[in-house]
Amino acid sequence: MKELKKHTALRLFLFVTLGLLLLPSVSSQEPPVDQEKPCIHYAYTSSEDYNFLILNQSKVFGQEIQFITNCEYLQVNLEGQFYAISNNSMILTFNEGQHNLTVQTNEYVQNYSIEIYPDRLEWEGQFLLLNQIPKTEFISIDASDSREVWASILSIVTVWVLCVYVYWKLIESYVNKNFIEEVVK
Repeated sequence: MKELKKHTALRLFLFVTLGLLLLPSVSSQEPPVDQEKPCIHYAYTSSEDYNFLILNQSKVFGQEIQFITNCEYLQVNLEGQFYAISNNSMILTFNEGQHNLTVQTNEYVQNYSIEIYPDRLEWEGQFLLLNQIPKTEFISIDASDSREVWASILSIVTVWVLCVYVYWKLIESYVNKNFIEEVVK
C-alpha cells in the first residue's frame, strides 16, 4: 500500500512539473500576423429561393442586385453613368433588360454585361398560373365508376374465354395423339 502511494505521488509530481514547463511555451506564442485582406466584392440577385451570381455575360432573374464587399468603397456605374457608391454592402434595383455595369473599388475596376429577367422564374410563374385555374371535372365520377365496372367484367370474360380455348386445344391434341382407330376387313 505504501509503495502504491509512492508511485501515485511521483506520477502527480511529474505531471504538474511537465505542465508548468510547457505553460510558458504555450503562452509566449504571439497571435498570427494580421496581413492586409485583399479587396473582394461579389454581387448576386435573388428570385424566390434561388440566387444568381453576377458574372460578365450572365443572365439573372430578379431586379434587386446585392453587392457584398470588404473594400474601402464600392462605386457602381450603369451604362457609363454614376449610379451608386457605398463603403459597405448595398442593394440596388435595376430595370429588366441588357445592362453594362462598371464596378470600381479602391484597387480595381471590373466591367459586367448582364441581362436581367423578371423576378419570378418562367416555369414557376407558369406553374402558379396553372394552379390558379379553377378545378374542373373533365369526366363525371359516375361515368368513371361505370367504366371501371365494365372493364372488370370484360377482362374476366376475356380471361375465361382464353383459358377455355387453351384447355380445349390441349385436350383435343391429347385425344388426337392417343386416338386409336380400329380397321375392319
